[in-house]
Amino acid sequence: MQEARKILVLYGGNSSEREVSLKSGTAINQALTNLGIDSELLDFQNNLEFDSFKLYDKIFIALHGNEGESGDLQQKLLEHNISFTGSHPQACRKTWDKEVCKQILQQHDIPTPPWISERKLQRNFDFQKKLAPLQPCKSFFMKPAQDGSSIDTHEIYDQESFEKAFDKCRNTNRKFIFEQTINTRELTVGMLGDIILPPLEISTNKAFYNYEAKYLADDTSYVLPNFDSQKEKKLLTLAEKTLKVMECKGWARVDFVEDENEEFYVLEVNTVPGMTSHSLLPKAAKLINIDYDEVVGIIVEA
Repeated sequence: MQEARKILVLYGGNSSEREVSLKSGTAINQALTNLGIDSELLDFQNNLEFDSFKLYDKIFIALHGNEGESGDLQQKLLEHNISFTGSHPQACRKTWDKEVCKQILQQHDIPTPPWISERKLQRNFDFQKKLAPLQPCKSFFMKPAQDGSSIDTHEIYDQESFEKAFDKCRNTNRKFIFEQTINTRELTVGMLGDIILPPLEISTNKAFYNYEAKYLADDTSYVLPNFDSQKEKKLLTLAEKTLKVMECKGWARVDFVEDENEEFYVLEVNTVPGMTSHSLLPKAAKLINIDYDEVVGIIVEA
C-alpha cells in the first residue's frame, strides 16, 4: 500500500448471508491491519448515519446479500460522495437479481442455462406443466432470484422432490427461478482489479455445491482445471466479456458450468464475492502468488 488509510469495513447485516459476511468482514479487517491500515468494523443496520462515513477514506463493503449487492447501498454512498470498494450501483442492479442477469446475458449472446421464473413458490406448483418449456431435462435447480450462498437452492427431479424442497425453504414468498441442470463441470473465474484470475474447478461430495460444501466442508476441492491453452482462453474471454457487459469494477466473480460438449454457460455474477477461508476468489488469487492480504489491498486500491 502506498499510504495508510482509514477504512470502515461494513459487514454482518440482516440478510440470510449474515454469517458468511461476518466471517468475510473479520478476515478483511485483519488483512487491513496486517497492511498497516487503520480500519474498523461496523455491523450494518438500515438506519445508518451516512454522514459519519465521511470520517473514513473508504468504505470496504463486505456485506453479502441484498444489503451489499443490490446496489442500494452503493447508490446512497455515491449520493453522499463517499468512496467505497467494488462495483457501482448499475453493475449491482444488473447482477443481483439472477433473472435480470440472465436476461442481460441473453441480450449479449452470452450462454446461460435456460430457465423460467415464478413470482413466489406455492406447494401446489405443477412440476410437469410449469417446467414443460425446459424439457427434456433430468433435473432442475430451484433457486431464489435474489439471494446467495445457495440459500434455499435445491436440485429437483419431479413433483415429490419439489415438495420436499419447498418444505425446506426458509422463505417461499419471493421470486424463484427454475434452471436446467448442467452438471458436467462447475467453474468460477474471478476479477481482481485489472486482473482476470485463473479459473477454478469446483468438486464436492455433496449433492451439489451447496452452503455446506461452500463454507463448512473441508473436502470440497478447488483446482486449476486441466484445460489446454485454447480452452482456457475461451473461458477467460467469456468471463471478461460478462464482467464488461455487467460493468463490474474492482473485484467480482463469474460462476460457470460446462456441458458434455465442452460449452460454457454463465450461472451468475457476484459483485461482493465471499472472502472467508473457504472462498473462491482468494483461492484463485493464491494460484498466481497473491496472498489474502494482497487481495484485500488490491481491492482497496482498485
